[in-house]
Amino acid sequence: MAGYTFAITYENMELAGWINEKLFDAFLVGTVPIYRGAPDVHDYFPATVSSTLGVRDLRGARGRFALRSAMTRSRRIGTTRALSLRPIATGPSPSKPSRSFSPKPSRKTLPPAPSWAGRHVVVTGAGGFIGSHLVDLLTELGAEVTAFVRYNSRNERGLLELRGFDRELRVKCGDITELDTVRSLVQEAEVVFHLAALVGIPYSYIHPSEVVDVNTIGTLNILIAAREHKLEKVVLTSTSEVYGSARFTPMGEDHPRQPQSPYSASKIAADALATSFHRSFDLPVAIARPFNTYGPRQSDRAIIPTVISQALSGAEEIVLGNLAPRRDLTFVRDTVHGLVLAAEGDASIGEEINFGNGRSISIGELAEKIVGLLGRDIPVRQSDERVRPASSEVDELVADTSKARALLGWEPEVSLNDGLLQTIEWVRANPRLYDPAVYRI
Repeated sequence: MAGYTFAITYENMELAGWINEKLFDAFLVGTVPIYRGAPDVHDYFPATVSSTLGVRDLRGARGRFALRSAMTRSRRIGTTRALSLRPIATGPSPSKPSRSFSPKPSRKTLPPAPSWAGRHVVVTGAGGFIGSHLVDLLTELGAEVTAFVRYNSRNERGLLELRGFDRELRVKCGDITELDTVRSLVQEAEVVFHLAALVGIPYSYIHPSEVVDVNTIGTLNILIAAREHKLEKVVLTSTSEVYGSARFTPMGEDHPRQPQSPYSASKIAADALATSFHRSFDLPVAIARPFNTYGPRQSDRAIIPTVISQALSGAEEIVLGNLAPRRDLTFVRDTVHGLVLAAEGDASIGEEINFGNGRSISIGELAEKIVGLLGRDIPVRQSDERVRPASSEVDELVADTSKARALLGWEPEVSLNDGLLQTIEWVRANPRLYDPAVYRI
């Protein structure tokens, strides 16, 4: 095997030689622009490789993002843009070629993905759970990010505070419901990721007007400003709550919309406005619809941090709402990869795209799994205070993500167990952010 070399071109990824079926190790040297039209790197190389770029995992979309991020870092220090793969000697060279480097037949060829280096990007809701992770990823990819957070008198930046000082990150404070503020926000942007929202369903029962103002009117302001400034792309973050209780599973983007809470109604309206701006004004909008994202930094308003924080506190029981509903859980890093892919190219324009795992677990089963991972044996109790009104409860959500796979090449890569373990470690390391004795809405 020693002596074989491999090349990745700007147009596509191709093998400048042959690889043996049993070749599993390679050194990655240099840097390269990665394209979504390429075959999955992990199909031909292992999940873990040594790399002068510090790239450790080449699986699927994560591998492509990691390589592109490494490319951006190396460009900044003047590294060559050429790439070669130098294999490690693993035994005698094969006497004849065993397979060529060609895409898997089942994968749709996708257009080239642009580099994010130096692109001007706005993220609204950047101080929130998903928004802060999206800011992390975009800055890793070299984008020039403006993070928009809701103004408060303490000038706090939400979860962006946990990043520490970052001189390259621009943070703007304001109110998404003020059109002039939004116009000023996006005037230099090329792409906007719109995540600003009030997401608490119980909160929407108490403050429906505020929820509609932020979620619906705030989205309208983004669309108006994006049209006026001729942005290249708007990625609107929707929610699986727009579907309501599953009439069939898995739930594709054609599943009926069922507004079972003021929150879901406000998001249905926001999505409809985005679609109308695309159809009426040819605005390049993509609607990304994550299913129940979880992970580090999520507040204990959500089910997973609630269970973890209660269990870590030494409580003798876990107190939750309805234990029967089933949810499709997606790790936050997978979700933000999907958002970035939705912003790349034209395939997603005018589309609504689900991001999920395609599997569901009941709240009761999930709580028992988390308690087990923590090594505790305590009961889980349902509290009437935390139960939604019966006709407002969403009984089951299971995503059909075939469109995300076909249009974007996206697949979830973090298993539920791995994601829960990472979230447990985060909550354990940040106890000041959680109060297990309080029911948050």
